[in-house]
Amino acid sequence: MMNPNTQFFILKPLYFRITNSYIIIFYLLAQITSSQVDPKFTACAPKTCPNNNQSISFPFYIQGTQLPYCGSPGFEISCAPDGSPTLNLSHTQYLIHQIFYQNQSLRVSNAAFSTLQSNATGGCLVPTQNLTLPPSNEFRVAPNQTGMVLFYGCDGPSLHEHRVGCSAENQTSSVLALDKRDENISFVAENCTGAVVDTVVEDGIGGVAEALRKGFLLSWTASNCSVCNSTGGRCGFDSDMYTFRCYCTDRVHSAKCGPDDPENQTSSVLALDKRDENISFVAENCTGAVVDTVVEDGIGGVAEALRKGFLLSWTASNCSVCNSTGGRCGFDSDMYTFRCYCTDRVHSAKCGPDDPELGP
Repeated sequence: MMNPNTQFFILKPLYFRITNSYIIIFYLLAQITSSQVDPKFTACAPKTCPNNNQSISFPFYIQGTQLPYCGSPGFEISCAPDGSPTLNLSHTQYLIHQIFYQNQSLRVSNAAFSTLQSNATGGCLVPTQNLTLPPSNEFRVAPNQTGMVLFYGCDGPSLHEHRVGCSAENQTSSVLALDKRDENISFVAENCTGAVVDTVVEDGIGGVAEALRKGFLLSWTASNCSVCNSTGGRCGFDSDMYTFRCYCTDRVHSAKCGPDDPENQTSSVLALDKRDENISFVAENCTGAVVDTVVEDGIGGVAEALRKGFLLSWTASNCSVCNSTGGRCGFDSDMYTFRCYCTDRVHSAKCGPDDPELGP
């Protein structure tokens, strides 16, 4: 297999006769269709989940209700059965309580904590995952939050004020939640036998259970939508060019609506091999964005190579042992671990009597 060749995308003005022809054709088409509203402007109107009044718009979009180009990658939102908007962060569902578009933040809570009662008599809790944010850095915990630690499998009446419910693994044992700075952390850690989970709360007002239900603040990083909105547009994202777009009633603009926004119709995209001797010349004479990408080979020309794409390798649990014993591989998202699904039951690694039981 050939090694992938890396390419540059470079915007460069061209002044050929054929380009001028394209300009004229585009201009005439624009005049003919100017009375129609651009479909992307219509498609990206703000939406809500059923029975919920939280407006969802860029950089977020509701999967199945809005199209992906209405939001940024990584900002997909789902609607829970009760209508609550939810955000998936590293395989864990978080309920969205409120989105603050002006300062690019939102308040979320782990969906597992939604049934907690302030009197600590709520439902039993299944161990959740540690609060883990995606490595792509779209989200980060806002400052001035309080770190909490949940201990599962705790027995005895001590520290009852920290109890937030029973443990689903053993309903006679408790789940305790303590501030990371609590002086009792070491004592609890020694006397609880279950999972230990890190999380964050905004504040402790109303008690620990209430704090977990209310959740915490996340801030996000994405293109600022205010300029586009202020000119009557709706923000979106071009996944092919991996760049921000402003959807206006007449057409798609690069940043804002209006005649002073560049048409981008008289410039072209050039793709060069990184080893091409013309790289420096092109870079000096182009004024647009420069984007790195990869192709598998150059057979059929640059455009064909870009369409064909490139190869990725992945890292995941090896499925061969499970397959060889007649099983089918899967993943337990609650325990965040590999599973082998066999005809008799779920196994940890392979089918057969010599594989350890996973429990009832």
